[in-house]
Amino acid sequence: MIENLNNINMERSLLSSILWNPAIFEDLSEKIKESDFYLPAHKYIYEAMGECEKKDLPIDSEFIEKILKKEERFDEDAMLEIQATNPLPSTKAYVQELVEKAQKRDLIVLINEMREKIEQGEDVDIIKQHVIDRAENIGLETQDDVKDFDEFKKEYLSAPPPTLIKAHIGFIDQPLSLKNSDFDWTRDGGFQTGGLTLLMGDPEAGKTALAVQIIKNVTKDEPVLFMPYEFTVGNFVETQLRIEGDDYSNKNLKISIVGEDIKQIIKKLRIWRKKGVRLAVIDSQMRVTNVSSKGGTSEEKETEKFTALARAAQKLDMHIIFICQQGKEDARGGVISPMKSKLGGHEATIILYLKKEKDSEDRELLFSKNKQTGKHFKKALSFERTTLTFRAIRKETDKGKSDEVPLSEAEQYNKNNKVPVEIVYPKQQKMELE
Repeated sequence: MIENLNNINMERSLLSSILWNPAIFEDLSEKIKESDFYLPAHKYIYEAMGECEKKDLPIDSEFIEKILKKEERFDEDAMLEIQATNPLPSTKAYVQELVEKAQKRDLIVLINEMREKIEQGEDVDIIKQHVIDRAENIGLETQDDVKDFDEFKKEYLSAPPPTLIKAHIGFIDQPLSLKNSDFDWTRDGGFQTGGLTLLMGDPEAGKTALAVQIIKNVTKDEPVLFMPYEFTVGNFVETQLRIEGDDYSNKNLKISIVGEDIKQIIKKLRIWRKKGVRLAVIDSQMRVTNVSSKGGTSEEKETEKFTALARAAQKLDMHIIFICQQGKEDARGGVISPMKSKLGGHEATIILYLKKEKDSEDRELLFSKNKQTGKHFKKALSFERTTLTFRAIRKETDKGKSDEVPLSEAEQYNKNNKVPVEIVYPKQQKMELE
């Protein structure tokens, strides 16, 4: 009780000082937030002072009263008590004490929130992230992140080069020897760890097929975690055996089909990162749920998925490829953004978009976003149904000579002998063009 009374008296003194000398408000407003005040009436008066400052009005009791009466928040007794309180000769010590007391109150609230989350069985990482998110508002940052340019320059020059995961696909991580500026999109080529790639495209353009092509190439060097929620594992295995043969084996390809909620997915990523996995592929956005979301709108709940994955990629130092659907309304306006979340694309490091030519196996791969180097460009592709893979179609050179990608031996034989290509697919195969 005495502690609360001391808080109220201190707040009255500070507000009285501002009324006596409005010139100090600008300096105090950089140190004190409205939420730092214990008494609601004092908080409202301080907010009204800020409103006067914004509108270039005098900070006095008359204008404050008009603003608060209009909002039906004016407390006449509180204002009279402030006016009757002597102003402070110096506000510095009182400002520091006011902020510290506010932080202590916030800490008590945070401790109670943590206790509640623990009792509810909340994931430890989510609790930690909650503390980090609240720390900035409470003013408990562990360190000052403001440094001058020379300090950041020194850190940058002494830091090891970014870790890249090569897709071993020409049109994604092109070698620099091709001397084409479009190809040098990731420095030495590959996906940089700590990033989120959204793989999007037209219906039946082959998003899953391209993702699987990347996965199979990367698994030649290291393990990859694949979460195919759009089709059965049996269907996936059947398709791969048809393409590669019955003796096909891939122990580096880790597949998980259990746990489609974003919280479960993040937990799974954390576990497998400790086992050496640096690349994860999730198929796809519309099958990933967000059951525990506290977002107000459906778009906020959808956006939370992308925010959670982007944070996980950074925190775990891995790269995540998330297959997404294009929003129909955005598509008409020429904007590439995930369905039901216009803000989801902002979380991505890279956005790849597959365009499908009508009645053709030709495709166009559009690099619509690229935070790694800032390069945006298009690549012409052709889809091979026999192997469910893509290959680049290079345009003619300046000298007029065709620079087309060489055909495979089977394709060349069929072309020379004019053999028609007949392809038979299992009825249950649904994944190849998702």
